[in-house]
Amino acid sequence: PTKPVMEQDSAAPASLKVGRANPTVLVLPTGQVFIGGGIGKGGAPVTTVEWLTLPGLTSAGQADLCSAGTVQGFAPTEEGAVLAVMGPGPAKAGCSNVHLVRPPASGSRAVVEEAPVLDPPPLRIHMFQGAQASPVLITDSSTLRWNPWSATFVSLGANAAGLSVPTAASASASPGLALWLGEDDHLWALRFDTRGPYATDFVHPSE
Repeated sequence: PTKPVMEQDSAAPASLKVGRANPTVLVLPTGQVFIGGGIGKGGAPVTTVEWLTLPGLTSAGQADLCSAGTVQGFAPTEEGAVLAVMGPGPAKAGCSNVHLVRPPASGSRAVVEEAPVLDPPPLRIHMFQGAQASPVLITDSSTLRWNPWSATFVSLGANAAGLSVPTAASASASPGLALWLGEDDHLWALRFDTRGPYATDFVHPSE
């Protein structure tokens, strides 16, 4: 008789703590899978984020964001953290519309750090991964990049002003390049890097 080449693991993966439709799913450098955003059963936006650990997708914890509206964008940053940017909506007192969420370590809770608020709050946003762990945020009024050393969004530069806000049809062929179909029906491209010929004013403090 022929022996099986591979035996399949019959263990069922963990279920999400909070059910949701259309979430954002990111595989982080830590080997964890991040799940955030989405719509709950009643049609309300979900502000709880969760992590699953590979292999087997076992539950690794969850955290609640201090809601300042619907989460409109997630992007991975340094050390496996995730940047969450909120859009307009009912806000809780003292909530920022930018959060830096660090995944839980073994036996600990996730850390949610509130970053400086985006002012004015953007009506429409789109966030790309960016180069050197610095996601790029294009809004209806500005083009910003996450500075991992100051933990805040700063202007990407005057050369990026006037970009058309991306539609859902967007892609990032590499962490330093964004391609999207703008609201003006034109194809746009933005090259960003912190260490190459397209660098702006980002300099590491040690340099």
